[in-house]
Amino acid sequence: MGRPSTYASILSTIQDRGYVKKEGGKFSPTELGFVVTDLLVKNFDDIFDIKYTARMEGELDDIEDGKIDWRVAMAEFYEKFKVDLVRAEATMEDIKRIEKPTDLICDKCGKPMILRLFSSRQNHSSGRGGALPVKRALLPIIRTQSSRRWLIDRAMSR
Repeated sequence: MGRPSTYASILSTIQDRGYVKKEGGKFSPTELGFVVTDLLVKNFDDIFDIKYTARMEGELDDIEDGKIDWRVAMAEFYEKFKVDLVRAEATMEDIKRIEKPTDLICDKCGKPMILRLFSSRQNHSSGRGGALPVKRALLPIIRTQSSRRWLIDRAMSR
């Protein structure tokens, strides 16, 4: 859903956040895009319903034509959306915190690596005794479909 005046910024945002990549003039979802979409559909199913989206597009047209006051339309939307937000906040897992220990060894420090969906930082021992496991982002280094599937399934099971 969107208006022609917002399409360019929407496409730019979803590319910048890594949800899609542009290949040969077409957009393709990334692994992250699939995970985020699945979580959104699961937790905001009414908003992702095609009939709901079509009705909202019609209301936006009516607002543009002056047939509906935008404040009334937004108040109606937000009443339902606020319920969805409360439910999602209580039930949706923070997928940024999902981790999986691996047998991979960091080539810089020799410590076991932990895969995460999002973090691109690498944690190394500070030299003060408490060595931290190295954490790297999931997408660039996962080599097996089963490890990727485990993290994604874990995110979706919540």
